[in-house]
Amino acid sequence: MTRRYPEEDVDRGLIAAATLGIRPAERETGIPESTIRGWIDSYPERYAELREEEAPRWRARAAAAFEDVVEEMSAVEWELVKKMKDEAPDLQGKDVANALKSLSIAKGINTDKANVLRGQPAATVEHRIDMAAIDRLLREVGAVSATATGAVRFEEDDVLDAEVVDAPELTDGEAP
Repeated sequence: MTRRYPEEDVDRGLIAAATLGIRPAERETGIPESTIRGWIDSYPERYAELREEEAPRWRARAAAAFEDVVEEMSAVEWELVKKMKDEAPDLQGKDVANALKSLSIAKGINTDKANVLRGQPAATVEHRIDMAAIDRLLREVGAVSATATGAVRFEEDDVLDAEVVDAPELTDGEAP
């Protein structure tokens, strides 16, 4: 016999699936995973709507989990740094260095994931404009000239006139 759930339970299951994932939703609500999957298939628009609504909370929770992992890895990383420092003269192989490298890489990945989920940039890119190079190029093409003070001015004959071709004729009362 198929169990019938009240509408509140369907919403509760869909919200839990949207915010936690399907398997954690089963643990959280006690509603079987297969039932939740059936509701997702039966109510795809509602589930999509809930996922959209719940996405910021899900991202915040996921970012916090990544940050927790980073904190734990940082503690272990420091222990490995101390151990490597103490054992550096007697190291046999690269065990400690490899463990430190692996933890540092994992910490970096988790930091990046947390930043992305928090809406922070994954990378910072600096853009610089070389104004001297732009000025040289503009002078080379004859578009501008420099004054004694270094100010750039456009020459009058460098400005081109233009004319409209194939313009529609307007009658009284028409907007262009």
